[in-house]
Amino acid sequence: MRKPAVMLAALLMALGGVATAPGQAAGVDVSQWQYNPATGHWYAQTEPMTWVEAEVYAHTVGGNLVTINDQAEQDWLATTFTDGKLLIGYTDQSGEELWYWSSGEPATYTDWVPGEPNNCGGDGTECLDEDIAVMNWVDPDGVVGWNDLSTDAWLSAIVEVSRDPTHRANGAATQYRMSYGPNMVCTGVRIANKVSVKDNETCLMSGDTDGFIAGTYRGNPTGTLPPWGDDVTWKSDFDGRVATSWRITFVDNGNESFTANILAYY
Repeated sequence: MRKPAVMLAALLMALGGVATAPGQAAGVDVSQWQYNPATGHWYAQTEPMTWVEAEVYAHTVGGNLVTINDQAEQDWLATTFTDGKLLIGYTDQSGEELWYWSSGEPATYTDWVPGEPNNCGGDGTECLDEDIAVMNWVDPDGVVGWNDLSTDAWLSAIVEVSRDPTHRANGAATQYRMSYGPNMVCTGVRIANKVSVKDNETCLMSGDTDGFIAGTYRGNPTGTLPPWGDDVTWKSDFDGRVATSWRITFVDNGNESFTANILAYY
């Protein structure tokens, strides 16, 4: 999983089993992610929003706005997502003319139309800063490529994730996914009887676990999880019900990995 260049202290419950992106791309049902076998990544188009909103949304599904590494990936995206101008993860918001990918990957490829990026947009009476990139732009000469736009541009965007967002781990009902950081491998069961319905799950967390704190955390129905102190609401991905209470215990395995033992009641 790529670590975002802009760190967001966000922890999101991945609900419903199938991760979906809002909006609709021409010829593409964006509720079903598009897989590129050449990159091994998954892509989806969002509904119109600002670049910052789109990047935040991308984090919530475990990725970033798309990083385009070569001509082959550019061609695949242009063929797959044909719904006009689309925001991508290239920006110089941190410093003029210092363009970088929001994913933190090195910039190895660009596809600017001639004369761009020029950091100048508006209605002709003033020159507004342009700090984000868009693909599928057509210039007056009919050349198709990238252009820079103002950060308040309201457009659809392409989200990229490195793991199958439709994957469900052995039917476990309390899956959660980090916006960055640990890889999660979870197994679990849902137990229902006349008295209660509960989820019992164990997750192995590896990768970037810096800042995680061993201990037990509870919520009823929300509670705070380390290391960022975010409140989360637990829901079942079977029927979407909010848990009446939940408990998660992080156990430090001593090898830069943690085991998360989860119990949620509905």
